Amino acid sequence: MPGSYGTAADPWRAAPGERHQNLVRLDKERLQRQQERIAANKALNQDKSNRPRVEIETITNTDLQNEQLQPLLAQNDDESDVVPINLFEDGESEHEEEEMDWLNLLGFAIDQIDDEPADSFEEHPVPAYQRDVVEIEEITTIDSPWFPFVNKEYLIGSLLVGYLHKLISRDLYHQIRSILTLCQTNLPGWDALRSTRKKIRLMSHHSLVEKESAFGKPMFALDLREIISDDLRNPLVVPHLDFLPEDTHGRDIFKTSQSAKWLKHLEPDLRVQMVAYNEKHYYTYEPVQLKNDEIVIPIFFHTFQSNTFAKCYKPQLKSNRIKSMVKITIASNILYDDPNLQEIPLEDFDLLYPEILSSDEQDSEATITLPNPWREKANGKIIRHVPLNMYCDDTSGNKSKKWNKHISYYFTLSGVPPKISNQQFNCHFLCTSNIAGALDLGEIVVQQLNEMVNNGFEAYDMTLSQTVLVMAPLLCFMADSPMHAEITNTPVPGPSLNPCRCIESGLNCQHNCDRGNCTITPTEVVIVERRKSSVMWPQVKHNDDDNYVINSASLSAQVSHRKISSLNFKAIPPLDWIDALHDGLNNWGSSVEKKQTRKRKQATTASASGTQFHPSLN
Repeated sequence: MPGSYGTAADPWRAAPGERHQNLVRLDKERLQRQQERIAANKALNQDKSNRPRVEIETITNTDLQNEQLQPLLAQNDDESDVVPINLFEDGESEHEEEEMDWLNLLGFAIDQIDDEPADSFEEHPVPAYQRDVVEIEEITTIDSPWFPFVNKEYLIGSLLVGYLHKLISRDLYHQIRSILTLCQTNLPGWDALRSTRKKIRLMSHHSLVEKESAFGKPMFALDLREIISDDLRNPLVVPHLDFLPEDTHGRDIFKTSQSAKWLKHLEPDLRVQMVAYNEKHYYTYEPVQLKNDEIVIPIFFHTFQSNTFAKCYKPQLKSNRIKSMVKITIASNILYDDPNLQEIPLEDFDLLYPEILSSDEQDSEATITLPNPWREKANGKIIRHVPLNMYCDDTSGNKSKKWNKHISYYFTLSGVPPKISNQQFNCHFLCTSNIAGALDLGEIVVQQLNEMVNNGFEAYDMTLSQTVLVMAPLLCFMADSPMHAEITNTPVPGPSLNPCRCIESGLNCQHNCDRGNCTITPTEVVIVERRKSSVMWPQVKHNDDDNYVINSASLSAQVSHRKISSLNFKAIPPLDWIDALHDGLNNWGSSVEKKQTRKRKQATTASASGTQFHPSLN
């Protein structure tokens, strides 16, 4: 009959009606479970879910009111498992209300999510995808044996990701992470691991120093003060660190702290400024009263067989007639091996410079400012003298270094023995660039070195368990010959008569060609494809004359410049300067005119050859 879902004689038409009734029953049960959960959430002061619910309108049929509804899964009819062909036929259905509402699947999916255990929300007040973030943010204590990582898995994941040029990609990490799950090792996700590494970087207090070079190239470098501060807090490094030079008297020399440069040849403002003994701070160039009441001035501090000594100078004391003023006079430029210096152990020191003034109630006058300026900078702190060994080189992945060439700066602590300083984690990276040169990067490095030498910086010394003032001068600059030549701006050091690896100052000596009337003749053979050709390259032919011009760089080594300036040179009068300039301009003009004449001849020859035709073309 019209409007009915089917009869007993037509079971295929009755199947959709029974299926629809089962869906209605399941939907009612789902709604009932939802209401029970909402009531439980209200009891636990939880928010009510505001998502829309998909409800199915009940369709009733008067012809099937007396039928008993049977569950769909309980049907044992074999024919009910067969899919009727008419369900896949094209065209509109005669009864649109019979078609299944596929939006019910959305409700079933939401219902499955709601079926998660409610007790999990009680233990974790945040969603599962945010629990790792909360654990990472709570990394503030060292109670965990895996500090500063959350747990062992985070440490393994961080080691797996790598650092610098050894980093792996996100896809590769996910692939390895999936493989390790077969071994019951659950590594954290990529984002959680990146958050942990960022948190650790913030805890280390490392910052970047940004500067633009003179040629407009951006440069970035790590902060030297922060790296040195980390070493002073490192229990694996600072116990082996020497803060004073050692005088071995030429025996058993194996480390930089035993070098003559640190011991003898540093400038007065770069050498060790103070030592601490018996809760007193003794500074260089400050008068000290010994236990035998003798007044001395310490010039050098050093160690010998684990004992601290001072090279002291006995000053000349002069006073006026009424003895209201005392004048202390010492020699200038006192060397370490000066015979007037006395080697006094630190145990014999007694009174400091301020204590002498307070006991005598007098002020003193000297050529050197008293007290030592570093006493005011330290403000009661112990000064640690930490020289540096810096290294610069051009690194690349290929031998020719034509591609991907990087200029890099590294440094180590001079006070650490070689067996420790040569370890990878004690060789500190400072800066690198593939667009800036060695001198460009040197600008940002020199700026930090000047600040550390002139003002110092505070750091925590774990051996003293207190804050100290660190003074870090540059002791050695290490590089190969080409890099030394680039740093000192000395071209082509290899073919020189006396090549060296460490250049103190740039000195250029050239023949005085203007005085010797040197001529330019084609004498050098041009090499084409590794073979000598008949073409000769013009070069200067020097005449035998003992007249040379010496150029020196006074900015890199003032002492060497003074030595060169003290030589007896014949002064050049201003008229000779003007004559030399005019002669140079005349020579330059004649050379340019010859080049232009040669170019015009070549152009005329080319144009003449272009107007000729082959006779066969006429």
